[in-house]
Amino acid sequence: MAKRPMMLLLTVIGLFFPAFARSSEVPPAYLAVADFCGAPAGLLYAVATTESGRFFKGQGIRPWPWTLNVEGKGFYFETREQQFNALMGAISAGKVVDVGPMQLNWGWQYDRLISPWRATDPVYNLTAGCRILREYYDAQGADASWALAIGKYHRGSDAPKHVRAATAYAARVLAVWGRL
Repeated sequence: MAKRPMMLLLTVIGLFFPAFARSSEVPPAYLAVADFCGAPAGLLYAVATTESGRFFKGQGIRPWPWTLNVEGKGFYFETREQQFNALMGAISAGKVVDVGPMQLNWGWQYDRLISPWRATDPVYNLTAGCRILREYYDAQGADASWALAIGKYHRGSDAPKHVRAATAYAARVLAVWGRL
């Protein structure tokens, strides 16, 4: 196996399958991406868990890299290729679709995601989501709050119905973060 694909495989394993880690530890790749973006690693892991969590016997809920949400229905794929093919079908059909561990919306974030293939790269997806969180945090100025940034990540609007949904979402993420 070539060196680059092996490193990608090891990164994905470290990101999403921390089999040797205690349940309260944040996998190393999350630490690296969070450090790169300037966000708390536990928060990043909590958002990914909330967005793409899948139950694993003996490990609880963990983020899953090859996840799509199409028109409100979640799908978990065994491979990136399966996820990519389903993503292409959803895009071709004009459906609303969220992609990857950070569940980035293709319609709103396509400029960040660049291409459907890149959107299915778990490390790239995680980095793009982390940057969005950091931007929402920075936009608050001196009184910045990660809780508000989490809410904005979920619902960018300040409309009352969106504020309620954002607050509930932030509470779920903060509860996951608090258990780490």
